[in-house]
Amino acid sequence: MLRTEETPTYIAYTDSGYHICRDGGAYAYILLKDGEIIRKEAFLFRHESNNRGELHAIIAAIENLPYGADVQIRTDSQYAVNTLTGEWLQRRNTDLFARWHEIVRGKKLKVKVVWIRAHSGDVYNQMCDELCCETADVLMRE
Repeated sequence: MLRTEETPTYIAYTDSGYHICRDGGAYAYILLKDGEIIRKEAFLFRHESNNRGELHAIIAAIENLPYGADVQIRTDSQYAVNTLTGEWLQRRNTDLFARWHEIVRGKKLKVKVVWIRAHSGDVYNQMCDELCCETADVLMRE
């Protein structure tokens, strides 16, 4: 269910980065409640696309929300925004979209997905990007 209220209780920043030479990357999220960071995590992924990484980050964030939460997801992925809001068809990555729908429905989340420009000075978007880069550096050392 997409939310309509103006002020969410939770805000989730998400990001993903992919290294083609290592066929992998990292995704991360930062979860804020009432303006305070309550959780942040990053994970490595292999043999998947950057778009899948973006969706993994969003799913990881909403998995950590309580039942009935009101959340705004802020991502610099136009793919994620356009597919999750129904602007584009969900033709690929159907397993991840099924998981998204399962969580949103099961937890009765009120969700708004918003695109933000990458590297535009948003503190939490930048922090999420740095978390991805630090985590993905593990792949570069292999």
